[in-house]
Amino acid sequence: MVTEFYVYAYLRKDNTPYYIGKGVKRRAYRRGGRIISPPRDRKRIVFLRTGLSEDKAFEWERFYIKHYGRIDLGTGILRNATDGGDGTSNPSEEVRKKYRNNGKRAAERNHKEKNESGKSIFALKATKNLNKEKNENGKSVNAVKGGKKGSAILHTQKWEDPDHPELGKQNPGNLVRMQKRRGLPHGKENRRKVVYCETNEL
Repeated sequence: MVTEFYVYAYLRKDNTPYYIGKGVKRRAYRRGGRIISPPRDRKRIVFLRTGLSEDKAFEWERFYIKHYGRIDLGTGILRNATDGGDGTSNPSEEVRKKYRNNGKRAAERNHKEKNESGKSIFALKATKNLNKEKNENGKSVNAVKGGKKGSAILHTQKWEDPDHPELGKQNPGNLVRMQKRRGLPHGKENRRKVVYCETNEL
């Protein structure tokens, strides 16, 4: 079990804590990528618990945050935006807005890129994924780009009865049922796989 985690506090000049955190290695001293900055005077960075497993560090972090209370909730003196533990429990409204905005920006980025037809690349991902399946000739069984603008050529696998083409191109199960209903032979030798193409609008 790894026991190198710790719980730390950032102190104001009056020695009251304004932030409680859980860390490992030099986490308590890092300034980048943080909402709450550490104090410039390192003497005001104190370690409340050391030599902990990560689970225990989370528990103590929650304990101290609850003990001192949060400013945003009106329960105490800390500037923490969550109740600690996993870092997302009971987030403040400011943090909730940040999550929502991040989600919106991600969705906007996904839909910015367009293809030549003006369609969202993100919206066509499912179609592109279908192109991974190949037939016996190594060609895409499903939609591939081609044909006229804004359309796709669908390469579709079906089966037919070579002696009774009037039954049409069917899924193998449907073809066997049709053969049985008409009293026709329905063994493996009585059906063959075919690939045909049709144009489909995207």
